[in-house]
Amino acid sequence: MKVNNMLIDVCEKNATQQIIQCNSNQFESRVVPMLIHLDKIFYRMKIALGINLTTLNEMRGILCHPIFRKCGYLQFRGKNEVLSNEDCEYILDKTQPNRGITILSKLSPDFDFKKILHFSRLRIPSLGKMPLEELKALDCEIANLGNHQFKEVDLNDFLHHWINGNNRKLRRLKLDGFEDAPNWNVLLKDIPHTEWNPKERGRCYKSKYTHTEETIDCENGKDFKNKDGQLATVVHHSEYLDILIWNDQFPDEKDTEEKVIYCNSNQFGYGVINVLTHFDKIFHRIDIALGIELNALNEMRGILCHPIFKKCGYLQFRGKNETLTNEDCEYVLDKTQPNRGITILSKLSPDFDFKKILHFSRLRVPNLGKMPLEDLKALDCEIANLGNHQFKEVDLNDFLHHWINGNNRKLRRLKLDGFEDAPNWNVLLKDIPHTEWNSKERGRYYKSKYTHTEETIDCENGKDFRNKDGQLATVVHHSEFLDFLIWNDRFPE
Repeated sequence: MKVNNMLIDVCEKNATQQIIQCNSNQFESRVVPMLIHLDKIFYRMKIALGINLTTLNEMRGILCHPIFRKCGYLQFRGKNEVLSNEDCEYILDKTQPNRGITILSKLSPDFDFKKILHFSRLRIPSLGKMPLEELKALDCEIANLGNHQFKEVDLNDFLHHWINGNNRKLRRLKLDGFEDAPNWNVLLKDIPHTEWNPKERGRCYKSKYTHTEETIDCENGKDFKNKDGQLATVVHHSEYLDILIWNDQFPDEKDTEEKVIYCNSNQFGYGVINVLTHFDKIFHRIDIALGIELNALNEMRGILCHPIFKKCGYLQFRGKNETLTNEDCEYVLDKTQPNRGITILSKLSPDFDFKKILHFSRLRVPNLGKMPLEDLKALDCEIANLGNHQFKEVDLNDFLHHWINGNNRKLRRLKLDGFEDAPNWNVLLKDIPHTEWNSKERGRYYKSKYTHTEETIDCENGKDFRNKDGQLATVVHHSEFLDFLIWNDRFPE
């Protein structure tokens, strides 16, 4: 495998799981350049990092590189090793994982659990002597804990703590060490509970730690509710006890593709913040998709000052007859700070500053107007859908040469309308070596996902070319639009 000018020895490939195994003796000299390269071409790269404690001292220099701060999941390895507070703090500081942590090693007797209780996913097979108060301070969604000291009386205390309105993000707490069924009288002391009622919930609970979904049979579980009416089940299986909180009481009987609740618009001002704040308490990662009508922006300014809107993922400016000014755009972006994508359905002011929107992963502007070519060449997004623009074939030829020279590395798709007829290919592809579709080089269809829905683009009639690093791209014309596509997976089917 070649990354820029470096060769990395590949010892095994798994095309199904999309895994490439590289020689471990090249880790120090090759992994950082490789990760930097991947970070340039993928907008949201997350690293899952496993560290053997026996090699930590040799890795300290490598871990200082900022690329490791894109760590999503962190795993401490070495079942016979002991993780100290010092080593744990050092690695957490250098990697700053934002999703989950697994500790497969032992823990030092004075281990400070507080530093790990906030992770969404937490797995510790050898928990040791965690205090009950720290178990009650869990702020994660899913925790899988083993080799602990908790008895039924401790877990009864924990359940009462949850019933009183705490641990709001918790969805599952799995505890091993229960080969026999627990003493239910002690575990559920002073907790009103019932057997399974199929009218109250389904039989099976669905849990997803990372990508794989697990199904837990709760037919023999004991059901109870917290003070807000949230349903939970405690169920015993061979060797472990599961405490499960039901966000969806009938997971097998609903269309999970779309979950929409429509509320009265006249309740927006005083109602929406309370609803979003409540959701933020019970969900670990809430992402808001926010649509703003420009003619109502003045009335919304006070509401948008609330920090809950800084959890915005997607932002949409609405009002096809309205004009978005730089001032209004800057104000809304400052208050919402969307981290994923932006759509502008309104018109743009003649002096609109495009630079403030070029970095979004997803960008859709149906009325682009007079965006300068230099701003188009500065695109730093994955997918851009641009309409009513001023670009001609000669401009797009300049853009393609810019990409060929190694720029716009994150770009995966640029869709441009305004091409009812096929473009002048001689102008568009001037001085660009290109070929017709070769079925041995790539598949016929390109898969693109703007948000959740996947789109299939027929590229049979596309023109293929490569950038200086050998990355394959296709430009193809369809009715009224032109598509520029970069192939990350040349055979998606």
